[in-house]
Amino acid sequence: MGGYRMKKQHNHFYKAGPFAWGALLFFAVCILPMADADDSKATPKGECTHLIVFQPRGDFHPEEPEQLLDVLHKKLAPDGPAPGCFRARPVNGKLVGSICTNNPADLKRVIQSIPDLEFVRVERLTKKAFESHKNTSSESLPPPFVTPEGSYTHLVVFRPKGNFQPQHPEQLLNALNAKLSPEGGATGYFRTKPINGKLVGALCTDDLTGLKKTIQSIPELEFVRADRLTKKSFESYEKSRQESLPPPYATPTGGYTHAIVYGAKNGFVPTKPADYLNLVSPKLAVFGVHAGYFRSRPENGRLIAYNLTSTPDAYEMLIHSTPQLRYLYTIPLTKEMFEVYEKTSQLSLPHQRQNSVGW
Repeated sequence: MGGYRMKKQHNHFYKAGPFAWGALLFFAVCILPMADADDSKATPKGECTHLIVFQPRGDFHPEEPEQLLDVLHKKLAPDGPAPGCFRARPVNGKLVGSICTNNPADLKRVIQSIPDLEFVRVERLTKKAFESHKNTSSESLPPPFVTPEGSYTHLVVFRPKGNFQPQHPEQLLNALNAKLSPEGGATGYFRTKPINGKLVGALCTDDLTGLKKTIQSIPELEFVRADRLTKKSFESYEKSRQESLPPPYATPTGGYTHAIVYGAKNGFVPTKPADYLNLVSPKLAVFGVHAGYFRSRPENGRLIAYNLTSTPDAYEMLIHSTPQLRYLYTIPLTKEMFEVYEKTSQLSLPHQRQNSVGW
């Protein structure tokens, strides 16, 4: 979130006539005192004007308000922003802090400079909001929930990365198990679920930090998030099951299973479908690519290519080996997606939107 920026204003008072000066005087004498009288929209004089909300980040998991505040205090300069009325409360398994200040910009910069803290938002205080905040008290995280079997405290979510596309739970779990150390923390209750065409995995652990580092060290896996377990969340999670990816949809003609999308680069400026086809078609057989239903359409002044294929890895390799082409993404087809795609056309780039350089 960026800081506040004042819009540049030009002084036009030298052009104002007597009426404008009279209106200005009326505003200063009559309107401003009325605004000051409405103290429901401002904190009392000398009180803080803004509320800053922040939370722990990364492997920092404070359970007591003092632990959260100490990290902030270590970075506060003696002559810097003067915060006060610190409060903390549990939100989604994290201890979230809020603190009042007269200098929100400086305090925000301090928080953003601390690796263990994450700036959440800043709020302008009203008198009512300030009183409400001041009358609350800090809370600690409740005692961690521990599963009856395994003594697990956290749920870790991860997913495949790159060209690793497991279809079944055991394929995803094997990639993780190959790196898990027998001396490490315990894990259990492995579950999987298809999300956006990927098989996403989750499992419980009593060693969040160790499991996270293990996942991040595996090239085929990506760490997504970690959730502190509660009794309610564990009971719901325990009832879930391991699911596989559904069988890929294949088009009635050609048996295509994926759509691959790519653009141009290095000075190549395609303006019509034939520009792409003349470049790609001679290489299809060389790379063993089976493809059809080529489409193209202008996007942001550039012509983007779409092609259906049953050999997405080979097609991606073809694109990466062609200096004029830039690979964008590949998505698995569904019946609904294909029915819409089939009705589209090969479009050219409008003449007035052609660029002189490639993407």
